[in-house]
Amino acid sequence: MAEPLATPADLEEHGVDADSGPALLRAASAIVRAEFPDIDTRIANPADPLEQDLVTFVVVSMVARRLRSPADEQTQSQLVAGPYTKAGTFQTTGGLFLSKRERRWLRPGGTVRGAFSVALIDD
Repeated sequence: MAEPLATPADLEEHGVDADSGPALLRAASAIVRAEFPDIDTRIANPADPLEQDLVTFVVVSMVARRLRSPADEQTQSQLVAGPYTKAGTFQTTGGLFLSKRERRWLRPGGTVRGAFSVALIDD
């Protein structure tokens, strides 16, 4: 089994205190490695712009998000105050996952990918 990409000390440094931290860190690291199998090689490669600190931050963010998830899996909320009503529906997966932004940060080639434009200059 590979070492986690973040430590319990990293969790504490980012203000996350959890008894289940080591198990969640191993699980989050496994998810990152499943999504990006070459992540360890890229971290060790000085020519690759991917930094260990960014990978650690992503893993800690995954764990923090998991720990903040409501345990009751509530998906709808409604607040009524006099004539005013506010209702909302939300998803609480309660699991570990990579956000779109985190995937962009970790993918090879950095964050810029996709469509772009080129300025044409008339001489």
